[in-house]
Amino acid sequence: MTEKRSVLFVCARNAGRSPLAEGLLRGIYGDRYQVYSAGFRPSTLNPLVAEVLEEQGIDSRSLYSKALLDIPSGPLDRVVLPTGPYADPPFLPPAREYLRCSFPDPSSATDGNGMDREGFRALRDRMKEWITREF
Repeated sequence: MTEKRSVLFVCARNAGRSPLAEGLLRGIYGDRYQVYSAGFRPSTLNPLVAEVLEEQGIDSRSLYSKALLDIPSGPLDRVVLPTGPYADPPFLPPAREYLRCSFPDPSSATDGNGMDREGFRALRDRMKEWITREF
């Protein structure tokens, strides 16, 4: 059996986009990848992340907001920043490849309470499509 490649998704708070990407990649290609997510200012996982993953039959019980220091050390195969061009973290762990992709933050929707269910569903579907192409 081939060793799994390691992937880390990094966002500011590790509350929405990066844990959603972690859950999706693990749910789709968990047999090929060791997947992590973290934030450089971790907070609390948005409950809609778990909800929209569960709608797709993806187990979300292991997801929680983590700091970069919580991720195993050592060079990773790929670090992905799903945050767009203006969210540069203060530091990133060593990796063989860095990738930036721009996904909207549904927790900053117009209602302001971070509970845009349809926004999270749209993000999930867009990320799922991107992950199946990219990985």
